[in-house]
Amino acid sequence: MKKLSCFILFIIVIVLIFTITIFTPKSYEYNYKVNNITITERFERKNSVYYFTFNDGHENYKYSLKSKYVRERGLIDTVRIKSGCLSTQSLAIDSFSICKNNEEYYTTFYARDFNSKILDTYENVDIYNLLGKKIYVWNYGEFLYFHNNQREKISLFANDVYELDLVVMLNNYLIVPNYNQKYKFNEMYLINSKNNKVKLIKFNRDIYYNSYILGTYKKDIYIYDIQQEIEYRLNPFKEDIDKYRYEIRVNDSWQKVSVNKLNKKEVRFDKTEIFEYYLLDNQLIYKTPNVHIKVTDLKVNNIVFSDYDEVFFIAGDSLYYANIKTGIIKMMSYSEWQFMSKNIYIF
Repeated sequence: MKKLSCFILFIIVIVLIFTITIFTPKSYEYNYKVNNITITERFERKNSVYYFTFNDGHENYKYSLKSKYVRERGLIDTVRIKSGCLSTQSLAIDSFSICKNNEEYYTTFYARDFNSKILDTYENVDIYNLLGKKIYVWNYGEFLYFHNNQREKISLFANDVYELDLVVMLNNYLIVPNYNQKYKFNEMYLINSKNNKVKLIKFNRDIYYNSYILGTYKKDIYIYDIQQEIEYRLNPFKEDIDKYRYEIRVNDSWQKVSVNKLNKKEVRFDKTEIFEYYLLDNQLIYKTPNVHIKVTDLKVNNIVFSDYDEVFFIAGDSLYYANIKTGIIKMMSYSEWQFMSKNIYIF
C-alpha cells in the first residue's frame, strides 16, 4: 500500500512538472512565412508583450501588443500588405492594421471625415455616441451629467467657477473642493458616480487654492499646498487629513522630492508605461515599445483619459474616443470646448 501511495505521488509530481513546463510563459523568438511575407515573432515574458516584424522583400513593418501568453508559435494566420498598409488576422491574439510612409507609422483611419448623426442635444451639448460611459462636463456653475438616456444637472456653487483645478477622480467618486469657500478650503464634495448622490465632507485643516494634485494612491489624495509649502494626504472617505513627508510615487515606489521642485510644479506621481498615448504639437501619437504611431490628423487640444489602447480626447469643439485597433468615434460636441476643455470626467 505504501509503495502504491509513493507511485501515485510520483505520478502527480511528474504531471505537475509537465504542466508547469508547458504552460509557464517563456520568452522566445520564432521566424516563419505567411503569404510569402517573412514574419519575426518575439514574446517578452517580463511585460507580456508580443513583437512582430513583417518583411515583404521591399519594406519592414513593425508592431507590438500586450497579450496573454499563447503556448503555440506562429500566431499570425493571414497577413496582407497593400499600398503601404499592413493588416493581419489571428485567432490567438488581437488582429491589427498599420500604415507606413517612409519611417513614419499611421493608423489606417488616420485621415477620416466625421459625418456623425446628432442623437440628442442637452444644454447646448450635441450628443452622437456616449458609448455607455458616464460623463461629467463642467459648465461653469454646475456639472452636466450624461449616461445613456440620462441627463442631469448637478449644482454645487453659488457663483461661476471657470476652471476646476483640484478635482480628483477616485474609485467611483468625483471629488471637488468647495469653491464657495474663498482663498482656501477645508470642505469637499463627493459625487458618487453610481447614483449621483452628493455628500459634503469637512477636514480639520485648511488648504489654499494655490495648490495642485500630486496624485492618488489607494484611497488617499496627495495635494501640495504651495502657499504653506506643505504636502497633505487626504482620505475623503474617512474625512482624514495629515501632513505628509515630501515624497511622490514614481513607478510604484515612494521617492523623496525637494520643496523647490514641488514649488515649481515640476513633479507629480508618475508611472512609465510602454504603451501610451501622448501629444506632440497637437498631434495624437500612440507609443509602443518598437514604434510610435500617428493616430489622427485632427488637431488635438488635450487628452481627457487614456488606458493602454484606448483614449478619449478633445479636438476642436468635440470629444472623441479612439482605439488603436478599431478606430475613432465622435461622442459629443460643445462650443465651449474650443476655449476650455479640461474639466471633463469619464467613468
